[in-house]
Amino acid sequence: MNEIRTVPVVRVGDEIIIGFDEARLQQVLGLVELSDGHSTEWLASKYELVLDALGRALRQLDPVVLDVEFAERRMSVRAHILHIAAFAEGGYAAHEHGSFDTDDMFAATARVSRFTDVDDVYSYVVKVRDDIATFLRQGPNEEHERVVTSNYGGQVSVIELLRIMLRHSTHHLRQLYWFMENVLLVVPTAPLTQEDLAGIVTPDELFETVNRSAGSDGLEPQPSDP
Repeated sequence: MNEIRTVPVVRVGDEIIIGFDEARLQQVLGLVELSDGHSTEWLASKYELVLDALGRALRQLDPVVLDVEFAERRMSVRAHILHIAAFAEGGYAAHEHGSFDTDDMFAATARVSRFTDVDDVYSYVVKVRDDIATFLRQGPNEEHERVVTSNYGGQVSVIELLRIMLRHSTHHLRQLYWFMENVLLVVPTAPLTQEDLAGIVTPDELFETVNRSAGSDGLEPQPSDP
């Protein structure tokens, strides 16, 4: 018997939506437009801003802090930082193998767990930044527009998935800022400004406590938070 994973099912009137099909949910609920319409250059520059900021925050932390438990995220600080980079990379890598589903998420989490040293984690973040920016600026249009399967958005183009994952990365970066300031009592150096974040839509709430079926940022699948 094939393994069956639990997926959310949403009913809106007579409409039944299986899985977290963000684009369809947004359309049915009238939340936002399906695509922000920004260029690939805009997207590449925003990824560079967000992942550079992630690297700066990492460099501010004492290495022993990486093992501190980030209770609101149910993982260590290191795992949270790696999660941001690994899931951004997962969205980009979908152009190669056609998916960024639950299995891919667990595999990404396992793959980056080998990075324990600060320098190794930082180098990985930089590599992800460069790979995504290069793909967005130089990758062929047919790879940008390839339709892939993802827990984030359902059936979407790679470029739309990367837009979703940019919001994911930005939201988790804001959570890291919160943890640094409120738990570690460390003020982030040159944090992203409202101008930097212009055009990147993220929830106002940093931590979701009601809808646990959607994960801490309203995007991630349960039962695990890979």
